[in-house]
Amino acid sequence: MARACARNSSATARSSSFHAPRAAASPRGADLQFRLDDLERVVPAFADADVVIGFRIKRRDPWHRLFVAAVYHLVLRVLFRLDVHDVDCAFKLFRRPVVDAFVGDLRSRSAFISPELVIRSRLAGFRLVEVGVPHYPRVAGSAGGASLTVILRTVREIWALRRDLHAS
Repeated sequence: MARACARNSSATARSSSFHAPRAAASPRGADLQFRLDDLERVVPAFADADVVIGFRIKRRDPWHRLFVAAVYHLVLRVLFRLDVHDVDCAFKLFRRPVVDAFVGDLRSRSAFISPELVIRSRLAGFRLVEVGVPHYPRVAGSAGGASLTVILRTVREIWALRRDLHAS
């Protein structure tokens, strides 16, 4: 799974962790910005939710990534009425029925996979809860989410999902 995670978050969502026969799935990046020990913060919220979305209590990223993220979250809030603290936080927990409901319908092949999962979960009526988690400096891999190529691909996928959702 580390190889899939290191390539991109879309690969993570399509990895064996999402297709494993478990009651829950939790895709996370391989950049080691989160600790498995922090699951103890997330698991209690899972009792009352179908999806637990982590949000970075203090995001440990350079200013330009924080700026891109702020613009991105504003766009998602306006286009999809997505009102979550940190939709791109890799620390998420999904109940198996959530994954089974639409994992085959996911169209994103970019950084937009995480917001797509949350948007589809909310629209399907699943219960979402947010929990703050620590965010640690990157110790593996490299940041690629703010590159022009990734941003352009993400913009295309945002418009495609919006079009699809409004057509149905």
